[in-house]
Formats: sequence, structure tokens, C-alpha cells
Amino acid sequence: MDKDTRDLARQLFARATMILEQAHEVSVTGQSPRLTVDGGTRQALELRRIAREVSALGEAIEVVIGSRIPGRGR
Repeated sequence: MDKDTRDLARQLFARATMILEQAHEVSVTGQSPRLTVDGGTRQALELRRIAREVSALGEAIEVVIGSRIPGRGR
């Protein structure tokens, strides 16, 4: 893998790490003994949004490193 590809993949992984840290915060908030129905719903929706974003980043990383491009890859 060339340097530019590696750098871009590393940046995408770093972004995914930041988002997963946000997911941790959302999950901690969702564990509150004072959680309301509205609060729980908001936290669940935020987790779903985060999951979609992490999934998209995973797909982007696969494309960047070539695993989904015929003739390129691992």
C-alpha cells in the first residue's frame, strides 16, 4: 500500500475512533437511572446514527485500500 493510501486509511480509522468514543458517551447516558422514555429514544436514535456512520467509514476504508476494487487489494 502506498503512503498516500495508508495515510488516508489511517485518517478514516481515526475518525471512526472518534465516533466510537461518542457512542460510548451516548451509551453511558443511556444507562442513567434517571433515563426517561424521551431520553432513551434520543439516545437510541443517536446510537443508530453513529452505527451508520461507522459502517460507512468501514466501507470507505475498504474502497481506499482496494479490497473492493477488482484487480486490487490485499
